[in-house]
Amino acid sequence: MKYNTIFLFLLFLLASCGKNYNESDAIVYNSVKTQYEKTKENKTDEAILNINKILSEKEANQIKGYIERRGWKMKIEHGVFIERLKSSTSKITINDSSVVKLEYTLSLINGKNIYSSKKNGIKKIIFGISDKEPVGLLYILKTMKNGDEANIIIPSYLAYGLYGDGKNIPRHATLVYWIKIIDVK
Repeated sequence: MKYNTIFLFLLFLLASCGKNYNESDAIVYNSVKTQYEKTKENKTDEAILNINKILSEKEANQIKGYIERRGWKMKIEHGVFIERLKSSTSKITINDSSVVKLEYTLSLINGKNIYSSKKNGIKKIIFGISDKEPVGLLYILKTMKNGDEANIIIPSYLAYGLYGDGKNIPRHATLVYWIKIIDVK
C-alpha cells in the first residue's frame, strides 16, 4: 500500500509539471512506471532513486532548451544557472545578516509571469528572517554585490520543490528570475 501511494504521488507530480502532454511525457511516464514495478521486487530504494533521476533529467532538458532558445550564456553556481548581465565595482557584498532591496521579475519556465517589481514594488529580503525565499535564490544573492544584475534559473529542488509555495508557484516548478540589486545594508 505504501508503494502504491508513492507511485500515485509521482504520477501526480508528473502530471502537474505541465498541461500539454507529448511523446516525451509518455516516455517519462513509462520509465517511472517501470521503476515502480521494481519497488514490488523489493528494490525500493534503487527504484525511488531512479524515479527521482528520471524527473531530474526531464527538468534538466527543459532548462537546457529554455537557455538555448534565449541564447543565454549561463554558468552553474551552487546548482543554480546564472548569467551575470552587469557586475558592479561595489565592495558591498551580501551576507547572512544583510537587508537587500532588489528589483526583479519572476516567471516559471513555461513563461507564466508570477511577480514583477515594476508592477508590485521593490522587494526587501532580510537574511536570517526571510526563510520564505527559495534556497537557490539565497545562495546566488550571496554571490552578488550592490548594483549587480543577472538572469537566474533555479531548478525546483532548490526552489519550492515538491510542494510549491501554496499560492502561485506549483509543485516541481523551475523558477526564472531577472534580478537587479538596488541596495545592500
